[in-house]
Amino acid sequence: MSLILVSWEIGANYGHALGLLPAARELRRRGHKVVFALRDVRDAGAVLAAEGFAVLQAPFWPERRLRPNEQPASFAEILGLFGFYNAKALSSMLAAWDSLYDFVQPDILVSSYAPVSLLAARLRGIPVALTGIGFEVPPDQSPVPSLRPWMKIPLARLQAAEQRVVDTLNQLGKPRGFEVKRYRELFNVERIFLNTFREFDHYESREPVQYDGALLVDDAGASPVWPDGKGRAIFAYLRPDIREFRPLLDAVRSLDVRLVLAAPGLSPQAAAALSDERISVVPGPVGLGAALRQAEVVISYASHGVCAAALLAGRPLLLLPQHLEQVLFARRIAALGAGLRPPDTQAESIVKTLGRLLEEPAHTQLAQAFAEHYADYRPQEQSLRMAAEIEQLAQTPLAVKKRRSGLGPA
Repeated sequence: MSLILVSWEIGANYGHALGLLPAARELRRRGHKVVFALRDVRDAGAVLAAEGFAVLQAPFWPERRLRPNEQPASFAEILGLFGFYNAKALSSMLAAWDSLYDFVQPDILVSSYAPVSLLAARLRGIPVALTGIGFEVPPDQSPVPSLRPWMKIPLARLQAAEQRVVDTLNQLGKPRGFEVKRYRELFNVERIFLNTFREFDHYESREPVQYDGALLVDDAGASPVWPDGKGRAIFAYLRPDIREFRPLLDAVRSLDVRLVLAAPGLSPQAAAALSDERISVVPGPVGLGAALRQAEVVISYASHGVCAAALLAGRPLLLLPQHLEQVLFARRIAALGAGLRPPDTQAESIVKTLGRLLEEPAHTQLAQAFAEHYADYRPQEQSLRMAAEIEQLAQTPLAVKKRRSGLGPA
């Protein structure tokens, strides 16, 4: 039996943990133990705990609200926001992960947007499987391209950010036998799972790689109960704290549609108060498979999992991105023609954009074309393949020997 640790440090919501649920189930079926160390144990942790998995609080760097002139232009600058510009602070985070590794004793780390845990594992010689949707797995280029392609970011800025990360990595790593020339070498691990599709990649330019396909969970959550009536069916998956939440509800009430709205983080009382004869609000996740069978249009804040499931089902998207990763992802879907983003957050704009998705067949046709292109893709089969590879990596004799003897990176 191997012990697999899944880590998540940066980002919000369910996707970084729950996308790995099918693979975790398969690993457990094969006789292995899977432990999750999560940034936020409240929502995803509750789902995983209900499935019988051990869930721990992960050490993580607290996020702060950024001023406009602090918006990161590259992945190196994002790492800088999470301690990779500050060797002293990062050393404290590494110590916290070291303590967690001493407690869990993992045979392999599966890192999902968890760069400090990844570094700590490499320093200890623990094999690493890195999983990401593109954004958090920078291409192997120097410098790594800007994350704001619509802006003219000076090359010197990109290079300076990368050098700061390199200096921090080497200051901490050299005493433990770990040294890099480029910060991208941090991600040179035993296996990278790019769990997305080529059309979705946040980086338009990347070296030839294997795209493994989106990890999807279509059975986690409540069964959707559609409002009565003949209005056209719309499914939305939105957090209640996003700025478009109330305008969306106002927009839906002005149209002849029926809406099932999954709103994780909303209280049951608030969900009941917002529901009426046209709108069914669920205070938590909804099973995507069942929802997409009836929905004609899907509304999302450009969540990778929801959008991938929608397009694989041939459903066009209304996109309401909230931060940089989602903005980039929304741009990729819009480039396919299978989704639209309202020009602003006003209810009138949402009404017009939603109306276009319902009345202009081209968007549905392009979403269906994407679904037809990937008609042979089976998310469950990809999760099984992923589990088999993780199992094999966890049983690599040399890597396990190095981890146990503390000889440094594998």
